[in-house]
Amino acid sequence: MSQLPATVPTAVANLLVAYFCHTATEEQRLQLDEWICKNDSNMAVFETCLETSLLPVTFDPDRAEELEELQSIHLN
Repeated sequence: MSQLPATVPTAVANLLVAYFCHTATEEQRLQLDEWICKNDSNMAVFETCLETSLLPVTFDPDRAEELEELQSIHLN
């Protein structure tokens, strides 16, 4: 397996975020697919992101207080 790059271009990171948030347009999905297919390293980055996105969400007691504070904010 090839070594993962330390960083990905910002444009690609934006495409990955849109893809995993289910907000990517058809054009963005095509751009991401093109980037993934360019080389094995890009494919490895995508696979790592995919595996990470499938991990179960675990409760973090250290962040519970932060979440409680955020939940009490009303926008109306």
